[in-house]
Amino acid sequence: MDKVERKIRKESLLFDLEYNFVVQFIKLRKKLKLSQEALAAKSGILRVNVARIETQMVSPQLNTLIKILAPIGYTVKIVPIKEVEPKE
Repeated sequence: MDKVERKIRKESLLFDLEYNFVVQFIKLRKKLKLSQEALAAKSGILRVNVARIETQMVSPQLNTLIKILAPIGYTVKIVPIKEVEPKE
């Protein structure tokens, strides 16, 4: 495998990991029956920022994720990549 292929695989993995996170983020919000607006109100951020995360327009900082998740009883967790749910 050459240098270009390795870079492409790395970028693909990063995209898949971010995509999987966003899918889980949306599933959680819907499971809790929260609109983007309600989640934003609980966490003290703007609804537009929740939408930007969900559409992958931005990659949120860790403190933003914690700020959003903590009020609904969740946090960010570090897990081995092999445990990440496959892309849907």
